[in-house]
Amino acid sequence: MAVGDGSSIQLLRQGPIDTFVSSAAINGEGGKILTSADVDLNGRLDLIVSGGSSTRVWLQQTNGSFVQAPAIPFASDRAVPIDLNGDALDDLMLFTASGSRVAIQINPGIFVENPVLATSGVFADDVIDVDGDGELDVGKAVGTTVQVRFGGR
Repeated sequence: MAVGDGSSIQLLRQGPIDTFVSSAAINGEGGKILTSADVDLNGRLDLIVSGGSSTRVWLQQTNGSFVQAPAIPFASDRAVPIDLNGDALDDLMLFTASGSRVAIQINPGIFVENPVLATSGVFADDVIDVDGDGELDVGKAVGTTVQVRFGGR
């Protein structure tokens, strides 16, 4: 389990019945844990953390420690891992109060912004499986219409 308080992130592992034991702290900037996902497809959950002016991905190593991938240069309030370009790597849909951004994963743990999918001043963005195919899709409200970008295609 990972717990963030805005200034540090503490990793806890399950101890004896109904207890957790401190195992390590993630060094560097503190932040808010947005979500976890196997970003680099190695079978281990990685952490997506936002703090300051960036969103950071911490990749879990075989020994349980975490290594920080290059920072994504914008902070977010919510992150949704979703494969937007069909390459089997999770990209990140990042939401803020002023809109959303998309970070495409080009190599395991390496993300670049995709300005085509970014929005500004749109508060109704969300990620949901619209067509029932098991892939998450991105919905964006534009005026009185909703545009959908289908995931996995």
